[in-house]
Amino acid sequence: MISLVCLCAWNPLHAQTGSIKGTVVDKDSQRPLAGVTVQVVNTKRGASSRGDGSFSIDSLAPGSYVLAFSMIGYSGFKQTDVIVRPGRITRVDAAMSGQAFETEGVTVESGFFRENSQMAISAAQFNAEEIRRMPGTAGDVSRIVSALPSVIQKSDEENNLLVRGGLSYENGFYIDNIYIPNINHFPDAGTSGGGISILNVDFIRDLSFSAGGFSAAFGNRLSAITDVRFREGNREEFDGQLDLNIAGFGGTAEGPWPGGKGSWLISTKRSYIDLIADAIGTEEAPTFGDVHAKFSYDLNDHHSLYLLNIYGDNLVTRSREESIEEGYGSWWEEKAHQNTTGLTWRWLWGENGYTLTSVSYSFSEVTDLDQAVDAAQPYHLEIVDESSKVLRSNSYLALGDQHKFEVGFEAQIDDVEYTQHVEIPNTGGDISRGVHTLDSERFGAFLSYTWTPLHWLDLTAGVRADHYSLRDETLISPRGSMNISISPVLRLKAAAGLYRQTLPLYSLAQFDVLHELKHPQAVHLIAGVEYDLTSDTRMSVEVYKKDYSNFPMARTAPYLFLVDRSFPFDDPIGDINDMGASWSRGIEFMLQKKLAENFHGLISATYFRSRYEDLNGVEHNRLFDNRYALSVIGGYKLGRSWEFSVRFNLSGGRAYTPFDVPASIEEGRGVRDRDRLNDDYLPDYQSLNLRADHRFFFESSNLTMYISVWNVYNRENVMEYYWGGASEGLKAEYQFGLIPLAGFEFEF
Repeated sequence: MISLVCLCAWNPLHAQTGSIKGTVVDKDSQRPLAGVTVQVVNTKRGASSRGDGSFSIDSLAPGSYVLAFSMIGYSGFKQTDVIVRPGRITRVDAAMSGQAFETEGVTVESGFFRENSQMAISAAQFNAEEIRRMPGTAGDVSRIVSALPSVIQKSDEENNLLVRGGLSYENGFYIDNIYIPNINHFPDAGTSGGGISILNVDFIRDLSFSAGGFSAAFGNRLSAITDVRFREGNREEFDGQLDLNIAGFGGTAEGPWPGGKGSWLISTKRSYIDLIADAIGTEEAPTFGDVHAKFSYDLNDHHSLYLLNIYGDNLVTRSREESIEEGYGSWWEEKAHQNTTGLTWRWLWGENGYTLTSVSYSFSEVTDLDQAVDAAQPYHLEIVDESSKVLRSNSYLALGDQHKFEVGFEAQIDDVEYTQHVEIPNTGGDISRGVHTLDSERFGAFLSYTWTPLHWLDLTAGVRADHYSLRDETLISPRGSMNISISPVLRLKAAAGLYRQTLPLYSLAQFDVLHELKHPQAVHLIAGVEYDLTSDTRMSVEVYKKDYSNFPMARTAPYLFLVDRSFPFDDPIGDINDMGASWSRGIEFMLQKKLAENFHGLISATYFRSRYEDLNGVEHNRLFDNRYALSVIGGYKLGRSWEFSVRFNLSGGRAYTPFDVPASIEEGRGVRDRDRLNDDYLPDYQSLNLRADHRFFFESSNLTMYISVWNVYNRENVMEYYWGGASEGLKAEYQFGLIPLAGFEFEF
C-alpha cells in the first residue's frame, strides 16, 4: 500500500510568533498552584503561574521547546516536545507532585521523567509528539507500545499486543477514566487488537502503559493497562487542521465555549485507498473512518464535565466478479462499526483530594460473510454484537506528604449476541449454531494506600473485591509495591499482585460449559532497578515471574492450550475443565533518552520464555514464545524545521508445530506432527523503518510533511507456514514488504 501526496513548492513568509499557555495544578488535589516558575529552557523567557494556576508565555519564535516547571516544596520536571506554531496557542497543562520531607526554601531539581502512581513499575510514558513522530507506526497507539521490552506484536497486519506471555484480550484500554473495549478498526473479535488504531493522535495529550504490577484501581485484566489522556480544545480561539496519511484524510477543529467556561474538540477521518483502488490495481481495498469529539465545561471552580465520543466503522470486501476472474470459489465481506460515549464529572471537593466519576456506553457489531460464487445463499455468516455499560468512580485523598489514598468502585454490564450460520453449497447440508446470547455483570471496589515513612521509601498496599455474576462469586485480589530511592538517581522497585479476568464474552457466548469454569488468574512478581544516567536519560532493568492458572483445557485434546487458538489437529474439543496452567519468565532492559536538545532515543531488549503444562504433565512452548526481542529507536532534530528518525525491530519467530511431510503427502492435505507440538520456531523477524519530517512556518499557519519507509530492505518476514500440496510442499505466507509512505498536516 502506497500513500502519495503532492509536494508543492511553498514559499514561507516571515514567520509570526506563537505562544504557550496552560495551567499548573497539584497532582494530589487537582487544585491550581500559584507561584510556579515556568522557564523556557535555553532562553531567557518564562512566566510565573497566577492564582488560578494559569501561565502565559507570548511572542515565541516557531519551533520545538522544553519547559521547566519548579516550585519550592514540589518535585520539578521538564516537559519536552512543546511545539510552538505561528499565530497559534500551544496549551501545556501540568500537574506537580509534592516532595515529601522537603524543608522550606528547598527547590527540587527538575527531571524529564514523571511517575504515574497507578503504574509504579513496568511502566512507560509517551507525550503527543513522541507518538506522532515514531517511525513504522502510522500513529497507531498499539504499534507505538510494541517498542517497549515487555511487548511482542502479533504481526504487521494486526496490532494485537502480547505482553509478557499474555494474549491480547488480557490488555485494557482507558481514555480519560473511560473504559474502551477495543480501540481499533477491523477489530479482532474476542481480543483488544485489530488492524489499525481508531484513535486520532492529535487528540492525545499523553499515554501511560503498564506491563504488570499495576494498582488495584484497574480490574478484570491479567496483563497490561494502557491509560490515555485526551487534551482539551483551545479555550481562547478557533483552530483548524487538515491532514493526509496512511490512515486516511480528515480534519480537526477546536475552539472555546462562549464565556470561556470550556472548549470543544472534534475530528473526522476517512480512508482513501478504495478511492484509488483502480489506479493501484486492486478491488480488495479496505474502507474505514472515524469521528472523535471531546467537550469540556466548567460548572464552577469545583465541578467540571467532560463528554467523550469515539466512533469507528470499517469494511473490506472481495467482489463476486473479481473472485470469478481470479479463480476463487467464494466472495466475502467483513464489516464492523463501534462507538463509545462517556461522561466524566470531576469534583474538587477539598484541599486534599478530588473525585472522578464516569459513566459510559460502548457497542460494536462485527460481521464476517463468505458466499460461494455459484450459490445464492451464504455458506458462512458470523455476527458478533457486544455492548458494555460502565459506571466508574475514583477518589484521591492526600493527608500530608506521608499518607495517600485512592478508593473507588465500578459496575459493568456486558451483553453479547453471537450468530453463526453455515450452509454447504450444492449438497443441501445445513449446519447452524443459531443465535447465542449472554448477559454478564461485574461489580468491583478497591482501596489503595501509599505510605511514605521516610523520604527514600514508598510502600503501597491495595486490594480489590470483584463480584462476577457468571459464577455468582466474589473474589479478592491483593496487590502491593515498593519504591526505594538509594540516591536521587538510583531506585529499586518491586511489585506483587493477584490479577483476575473473565474469558472473552465472544467465547463465553458460544460455549455454555465455560460459564462453570473458574476465572483465569495471574500472579505477578516483579523487581527492577532504575538509574538516571542524566536528567534526560534513564536506564532500567527488570525481572518478572508470571504464573497463570484456571485456564480451559480439553480432556479430549489434553496436549492443547486452548486459549492460544492453536488447533492444528482434527481432534474434537470437548469435556472442558479449568486445569490449564502456564508461566512466563523474563528479563528486560530499557534505555530511554528524552528530547532535551536535538536527539532522542529508545533502546529496549528482552529475553523471556512462555510455556504451559498439558493435562498429561508435559511442558510445551506456548504459541507466542518468541524468546527474545530488540527495538532501537533514534531521532535527530536539525534546526527548528527538520527531524529524522529510525526504528529497527528484531524478534524471535513464534512457536509452531511442523508438518508431518510423509503423512501430508499420503493424505493429500497438511498434517501436523503431533509429537513435535510447538517445538519449532518461525524465522526471526526483522524490520528497518525510516522517517523524515519537515515543518513549514507561515504567517499564521504551518505545514508538517513527512516521508517514511517501512521495512527498508524488504525483508521477507514469515507470518505462517502452510501446506501447498504434494507438488509444492511447505510454503510461507509473508508479512508486509517494503512500503513507502508520505503525509502532511496543515494547521491554521
